[in-house]
Amino acid sequence: REIDEVVMVGGSCRIPYLRKMMKRFVGKEPNSHINVDEAVAFGAAIQCANMADLIPEDVMPDIVLSDVQPLSLGIEITGGRMSTVIPRNAKVPTKITKNYTTVEDNQESITFKVYEGERKKTCDNIKLGSFVLSDVPKLPKGE
Repeated sequence: REIDEVVMVGGSCRIPYLRKMMKRFVGKEPNSHINVDEAVAFGAAIQCANMADLIPEDVMPDIVLSDVQPLSLGIEITGGRMSTVIPRNAKVPTKITKNYTTVEDNQESITFKVYEGERKKTCDNIKLGSFVLSDVPKLPKGE
C-alpha cells in the first residue's frame, strides 16, 4: 500500500531532526498543518468509539487501530538483569509464557520485581512494582 500522508503526534513530533528522519525514511514530508495535541485527542476518541462498537463498519471500513506496549516489560533476574517478558511494540492485549526457576534450594516463595524499559540492567529501567508467588513446592534450586 502507498502512504498517502504522514502525521506525527506527541511531543517528539516537534523535534526537527525527527521530522527530517521521518521524511528520509518514508519519502514524504510529515503533515505540519494539524494541531498535534488535538490529533492525539481525536485518535483517543476514535479508539474509544471503536472499542465500544459505536462506529458502523461502512463508515470507516479501512481503519485499523492497534494498541501496542510502548516499552518492554520484564522482571529482575539474578545479578540485577532484566529478563524481558513482553517486548516493546507487542500488540495489547497479549499472552506470553516464560518459565523461571528458583535460585535457592527448598525456596517457598518468589518475589517478582516488574520493570519497564529497554536496558539490560534493571537499575537502568523503571520499576513498576512487585508481587510474591507463594506456596512454591520445595525443590532443589533451578527446578
